[in-house]
Amino acid sequence: MESRRDSGVVSYDVFGEGDSTVICVPSIGDLKEEYRYLVPKLRESGFRVITMDIQGMGGSPSDFTEFSAVAIGSDIIALIDTACGGKPAWVAGCSLSACSAVWAAVESPENVAGLVLISPAVRDEAIPLANRILYWVALRPPWGPGLWTGFYRSLYRKNEPHDFEVYLSKLKENLSERGRMRSVRIMTFASREECTKRLDKVRCPVIAIYGSEDPDFKEPGKEGEWVKKKTDAQVEIFEGVGHYPHIEVPDEVASKITSYIHSRDYPLSG
Repeated sequence: MESRRDSGVVSYDVFGEGDSTVICVPSIGDLKEEYRYLVPKLRESGFRVITMDIQGMGGSPSDFTEFSAVAIGSDIIALIDTACGGKPAWVAGCSLSACSAVWAAVESPENVAGLVLISPAVRDEAIPLANRILYWVALRPPWGPGLWTGFYRSLYRKNEPHDFEVYLSKLKENLSERGRMRSVRIMTFASREECTKRLDKVRCPVIAIYGSEDPDFKEPGKEGEWVKKKTDAQVEIFEGVGHYPHIEVPDEVASKITSYIHSRDYPLSG
């Protein structure tokens, strides 16, 4: 299915029916199938689930006019209007897309029932100029897709999924299509500022999920404490896990997410 906006088309899939909808948004340089292990767990708990491709990836065209965390946030809001009849949905975002989910929750609170922030990259980190130049050169065809999938593998610390090689091949194939690596390069350097300054304005329920060995954070536990202070989030940290806890330990992550959503006295969507 497709959600259309002036800036481009977003591809999405819908799984099942239910009184509550969870929209799952993948991280930079990944596909909506990132949530392939979480979707059935959420479905078993009675949720309707929608997975979307971010701009420039998967089934979404690569010719978007804007690549940013804010643009993805706008896509989330548009998708809720398209696929949820304007009723509020929970939004799960990983890494940069968690930043976009925060933006959407503040800009359109009537559309977002709650947030599931997975390994949330919600503030900027200083990147030395030399590293910026290296990344910009490395994330280009023809070597970019291979380097990216190699980096992607390094983000797993405890359990590689059983279908990992097949999935990496699919991801590399998608990244090899024209324009895909351009979107990854731009998103890699996308500012989180618009998200950071909205964190303490979030009024919906928030659960934040981290892996204790996530290489994206110097100290995931302290990052979780900071997010909790800003949003009053319930923070869950999974020991020995990297950047994708919902793939490495899907049963445990799904249990925390579903228990949290079911515990909230908040209007949910169908």
